[in-house]
Amino acid sequence: LEEHRRSGVGVDGERTCSWRGKVSQLLGHLTESCGFEPVKCPACKASVLRKDAARHASETCAYRKNRCAHCAIAFEARALAGHEGSCPEAQIECPNAGCDEMVARGSMGEHRR
Repeated sequence: LEEHRRSGVGVDGERTCSWRGKVSQLLGHLTESCGFEPVKCPACKASVLRKDAARHASETCAYRKNRCAHCAIAFEARALAGHEGSCPEAQIECPNAGCDEMVARGSMGEHRR
C-alpha cells in the first residue's frame, strides 16, 4: 500500500495517492479510480497517469483530432501542420509584382491569369 502511494508522479509534480480504504478495496481503486495508475491512451498507446489522461487526449496526444483553421477538415494533430502548409483554402499572398491580394492557395492559378 505504501509503495502504491509513492508510485505516481503527476504532471503537476504531486507525488502521492491520498486513497484510504480497506486492503480488500485496493484492487478496485487501482483498476477503476486511482489517478496515479498508468493507463494507455486508446489513440497513441502512450502510458499516462489516469488523472492526466483527459488532458493528454485533448491537448498533447499526437493522434487527437484538430480542425484545419482554413478548411475545417479534421486531421490528427501530427498531420495538421503538413496539411496547413498545402491546404487549398489557406490564404496566401499573390506573388505577382504589384499585386498585394491574399488569395486561397487553390485559386491562385486562376487569380494569376
